[in-house]
Order: sequence, then structure tokens, then C-alpha cells
Amino acid sequence: MDGILILFFSISIISIIAEKIRRNAFRNLSIFRKIDKKSMYPGEEINAKLYFENFSKIFIPFVHVEEQVPLELERIGQSYSERIGDVKYYSNVFNIGAVERLKFNYKFSSNKRGIYYLKNIKVSIGDVFGLSEDIREFEDYIEIIVFPKVKSLSELQFNNNSLLGDIIVKRWIFQDPLYVKGIREYTTDHRMKDIHWNSSIRMGKLMVREYDFTSDRQVTFLFNTQTTTPFWNVYEGNNIESGIELMASIGKELIYGGIATGIWTNGQIVSYFGKHGNELPPSTSSVERFLEYCARIDVNTKFSFSDYIYNKRDKFDINTVYLLITSYIDNESAAIINILRSKGILIKLIDISKQGDINIPGVEKLHLSGEGR
Repeated sequence: MDGILILFFSISIISIIAEKIRRNAFRNLSIFRKIDKKSMYPGEEINAKLYFENFSKIFIPFVHVEEQVPLELERIGQSYSERIGDVKYYSNVFNIGAVERLKFNYKFSSNKRGIYYLKNIKVSIGDVFGLSEDIREFEDYIEIIVFPKVKSLSELQFNNNSLLGDIIVKRWIFQDPLYVKGIREYTTDHRMKDIHWNSSIRMGKLMVREYDFTSDRQVTFLFNTQTTTPFWNVYEGNNIESGIELMASIGKELIYGGIATGIWTNGQIVSYFGKHGNELPPSTSSVERFLEYCARIDVNTKFSFSDYIYNKRDKFDINTVYLLITSYIDNESAAIINILRSKGILIKLIDISKQGDINIPGVEKLHLSGEGR
């Protein structure tokens, strides 16, 4: 009988101590993450480290960690334990010794452009008998940026034009503000109106004017996410994604070419702290800055395109080439564009609709083909 009482008393004492350890464990536990870079191209990897530090002199026998990860991010080589909506949960169970630091290494990857947030880490600490546990949720905020897929300009194809490669930039975007650099032999990529007839007669073969950029021109993309009226009703996600990849590809080449390049958009901008507005001012400072903004554009529309450009009408600059990328245009927007053109504003259209049936009278147009998407 005495042995049973001693056993019962011992178990009670141990349980009380275990309960106290469990309840006080979080006071001496530090949990945080680190990543080796904040941005990546689709298919690349980001190295992540999850740290647990026990500053107590007491062993913690049971720790269950559940990490919340956006659906579009993948932890390479690991399977998630649960999926709820657009969030996956990755679990890990371990123990941690007194005054010990544990580090877990893993990698993230994604094939989808966007801004993703690692936020919540749910931690459960149990007693030595597994009879009870204390649960806390930590918010360890980390932003991961996945750039759009960037193609070489030679991969871009347009149904109504044979322009390829850097000719898109030199012969279409900048054909009006270019200056004549010299004379060269004609190829099938050249326009007939560029033929220099006097030199052709003298040389006995077709010669054309060779152009280069003027130094005072810049480019601003007008990226329209509206795909129907009313603007909040429907979106065509695939067309918008193709348009963003097109904008990223051309913009990258423009910036590398020393052309200040920016973006105006009526789309919603993903920004946890609200630091990013609907305009990226033209700059040559950083391609990554431009690609990051492309990653932040959401497929949902914030303003109707007509309201957006009407409110911006006094901000248009005659020394800027405006490249309108859209899969939809309404009559009101087209009318505003024509008013801007009458004031000397240079606007060109890239139609990303599948039908290629967007037309604005007087505005030069390219249509992105299915092969170029």
C-alpha cells in the first residue's frame, strides 16, 4: 500500500513539474525564420532556415510546429500535412534540449508570378506524458517575390507583324522619336519607307536608313487589367499573365538599353504595408525594381480604365512613349486616348486578346499571337 502511495505521489509531483515546464516553455523560446534572398524567377529556389532557441535550462520534450505556406509556394522535397483553401500546412515534431538552438533547412520554389507572404507559425508544446499541450501562434512576416517569366524578345511573336528581337524596340516603339544614325543595306526586317533611294541608286542595291534612340525619350507602360464592363465583374487571368510577361520582357530590354521605363496600371497592387501605388515612375536604375512591380500587379482591377486615364490626363508627357497593353477597351477609354493623341501624346497599342479585335482609330497596334504567349 505504501508503494502505491509513493508511486502516486511521485507521478503527481512529476506531472506538476511537467505542467509548469510546459506552461513556462514559451517564455524562454525564440522562433524565427531567415531566407537568403527575397526574390526569384519562376523555377528558382530560395533557401530558408527555421530557428528554435530554448534559453531555459530545462529540456522541452515535445514540440509540434505547423508552418503556414501559400499554395503557390512549394517546400522542395517535403509534403504538406494539410491544405485549407489557398494555404498549405507543413508539420514537424521534435524535442529541444536545455539552452539549445535548433535549425531546420529547407527550400522554397514557385512557378507562378506573384507576391507571397510567410506569416503564421503554430507551435504546440506538450508535457512529458503527452496528456496536455499549450498552443501559441507566432507571426513571423516574410515577403517572397516571384518575378514574371521573362522571355527574350526573339521569342515574342505578333500575328500582324514580322517584327522580332530588338527590332520591336527600334522599329516600332521608337520609330517616331528616332534619329537617323546612318545608312545600311536593306534586309527583309526593314520597312519600305526607310529605304534611302539616292544611296540605293548610287550603291546599286537597296539601302535603308539606320536609326537610333533619342536621348530624351522614355517609355511608360499603360497596363489595363480591365477585361469587361463593369470592371469588377470578370477577368481573363491567362491574358493578363501573358500581358505581364510581355511587359516584363520588353521593359527589361528597354532598361538595359538605357531607356527610362515605368508603369501605370489600374490593377490592384499587392503590398503588405501599402507602400506601392498604381504608378512606377520611369527609371533606368534597376531591372529588378521594374520586375518586382510587375510581380505586384494583381489580376483584379481597382479602377475602370476610362476613369484611371481620365484622372491621369494632365500627367501625360509628350516626351514619353506610352505602350498600352490590354485585352479589352471600351468606347469611353478609346475616346480619351484620341483626345490625348490630339494633344501630341504618343500612344501605341499591344493587343493581348485572343481574337486580336481591339482597335483604336489612329493608334498603331501589334497583336500578341498564341505562339508568343
